[in-house]
Amino acid sequence: MSEPNATAHEQRALKYSVWGNLSLGVLGIVFAALCHSDAVLLDGVFSLINFGVALLSLKVARMVMRPTDDRYPFGYAYYEPILNLGKGLIIATVCLLGLYSSAGALFHGGREIAAGIAFFYAISASGIGLFITLTLRAFAKKCHSPIVDVDAKNWLLDTVLSGIIAVALLGVYLLENSRFRDWAPYADPVAVMVLCLIFMPVPIRIIRENWAQVLGQNVDAKLLKDAREAMANYLADKSCESHQVRAIRAGRFVYLHVFLIVAKDATWPSSVEEQDACRRAICEQLKPTYPYLVIDVMFTHDKVWADQDLLS
Repeated sequence: MSEPNATAHEQRALKYSVWGNLSLGVLGIVFAALCHSDAVLLDGVFSLINFGVALLSLKVARMVMRPTDDRYPFGYAYYEPILNLGKGLIIATVCLLGLYSSAGALFHGGREIAAGIAFFYAISASGIGLFITLTLRAFAKKCHSPIVDVDAKNWLLDTVLSGIIAVALLGVYLLENSRFRDWAPYADPVAVMVLCLIFMPVPIRIIRENWAQVLGQNVDAKLLKDAREAMANYLADKSCESHQVRAIRAGRFVYLHVFLIVAKDATWPSSVEEQDACRRAICEQLKPTYPYLVIDVMFTHDKVWADQDLLS
């Protein structure tokens, strides 16, 4: 898919996510007020927070596609992992607050809720969330957008959250109509605590991956392996003494830095055209897997240029 088409699909997906989060957020707050359930409130707040983040995602998605300038000579790509890092921190914070609130409720006799109203909300939210999750996943595959991919993960989290809330609320209803009715007030806070503990690994993984990208670490072993294989395949019949490959990812963008050490009496490359042909061949091999590829290929006789670092 061409970059303009990919960008259009990405913007469409993010707008879809914005309105979906706003709708479910408002719905969750209204139903939480009606049924007095912290589990429903958590679900609604989660959607409203995602609504705010989705608005930021729209801006960042446009920003990272801007051309380089004097202020940002290497582009705006690092805004993407910064945004995703923020998303992970927000999700983790919501989970911790939900855990704290529910623990407090348990120590104060639980919480009486209108289980029937809350159950209707949870079932409706699960169905809507599942539909939007599948739609965003399809968009993410089409446009290769990490922002949309993280949004799809957020929606999956919210959908499963709503589904488990529905099961918990069904349990509350059954408890209220059984000889164990005295335990019913504890079901809502226990459900929130279990949900928070189950889903905490999701934001932790998002935080870890995107923090590493912000620091400039290569967290994608496959990327480096693919880049080295592409170079080795191209150089199989070339007179190249050695080569070094460095690769990092910043959001959707992949930066590939290649040094080729050639002997002074080497017959290849004999011209700038042959150097450009090398760059073109590497791009063509890697672009299908890494569509947002930025590549630098440097030719040198002296290995010291390939070995240098910032402290050299």
